[in-house]
This record gives sequence, C-alpha cells and structure tokens, in this order.
Amino acid sequence: MSKAFDKISWGYMRQVLEAFGFHKFNIKWIMAMVSGAFFSILMNGSPCNPSILLGASNKEIPSPFLFVIMAEGFSRSIFVALHSNKLAGLQPYAFSPPYMHQQFVDDTLLMGLLTIREASSFKSILSDFCAAFGTTINLEKSKLFFFNTPLSICRNIARLLDFPISTLPSNYLGVPLTDRPLSRATWEDLINKLEKRNANWTFRFLNLVGHLVLVKFVLWAILLYLYSAAPKVLSNKIRNL
Repeated sequence: MSKAFDKISWGYMRQVLEAFGFHKFNIKWIMAMVSGAFFSILMNGSPCNPSILLGASNKEIPSPFLFVIMAEGFSRSIFVALHSNKLAGLQPYAFSPPYMHQQFVDDTLLMGLLTIREASSFKSILSDFCAAFGTTINLEKSKLFFFNTPLSICRNIARLLDFPISTLPSNYLGVPLTDRPLSRATWEDLINKLEKRNANWTFRFLNLVGHLVLVKFVLWAILLYLYSAAPKVLSNKIRNL
C-alpha cells in the first residue's frame, strides 16, 4: 500500500473499532489522538500551553497496533470471498486449507489460481478495501510471479491488475526469494556488510555501552528480516562476529 499510515480514513477506523467491540470511551480517546489538531500536557494538575498534533504516524507506539486492526478488514473480505466461491486460493495439498494471502504491516502477498476470474476477485477486493481504508496500491512496488503458466494468461492477468511481471530470484524485505534452498553463497553480501561495520567500530573510542548501542540499533536493524531465513551455519558465524 502507498503511504499506508498517512491515509487511513478516520471514519473507517471508527467503524472497525466499533465492530471489534472497543468501548466508546476508548474509541473517543483513539480518535482524538489521531485526528485532533492540538494536545496539552498536565503539569501538577494544570494544562500547559497547547501544542500542535499532526496525527499519529508509523513511529508512534499505538499506530502499528491500530494499523493491524484496520488491515484485518482486508483479511475478512478475502475469507468472505472464499466462502462465497469468488476465490479458490492456492491449495498445495489435497486436504490442506487454501492459502490466499499473507500480510506484513503494509505489504501483502496474494496467492491464487491462475485464472482471470481469480484475479478479478482480488482486484475487486483490493479496490473496495482501498476505498474504505483511504489508501491506494503502490503499483511501482507491486509484482506478479507466475509458475508454469502460459504466456497469454500471464499477460492478461498483468493487464487486468496493472502490476509488472517479475521472476525469481527476487527480494522481499531484504530476504532473497528463490525456488531453491538458500545456500551460503546467498548470504556473502550480508556477512561482508556486517564484518565491514564491525571492523570500522573496532578503532573507535567507545566503551562497552557504546558498542552495545551500535550493535542493537545498526547491526540488528540489518538482520531484522534476514535472520529468520538464515541457515544455522550463518547464524553461528554472525554470533561470533
């Protein structure tokens, strides 16, 4: 989604919070936080001069939680389409439940049968959700992946969804996406980057606390998404840096 945190409709947020059963008093507080123009801090029981509030951003503590609740509307729409036979999803095994989507904050992975009907259903759900949510799809960062599909069907689906066609290997949040097991060579760039950062810090006059801060906020940020997919050999090497 494009600038997802900045485009949430306040009306949609209120309706979703009410649907989830939030108390009206809590909803009033939340809506005042994200939509109010000013706020004032109480000092010894007396309000200070009001300050400008531009609205909650993705750096504010409540925003990720609110965003997850808002994005749940998209999941519910997909399940409704499944039960009404508008979507079939991707079923890798005979008796497994169908896979239709995975969400990570404002990134969504959609999975389905390679048919125009399936693509049209996804497009309709996306359009309805964006209209209610107040956001738009980032076409530049969206991609289509096809497997064992005739070229004519690929082109028709790409034309319908208006997403560019891509192929593996690719990257998702810095993690390599490939149809083969990830080898040690795949992670060489990551290891070189960590070793270079660590070597530069060695010659700085930093105490133990300073080094820990750099490791926590710099090295860990690099590994945040990659580490979950790293093999055991790589994990051991990273620990020994």
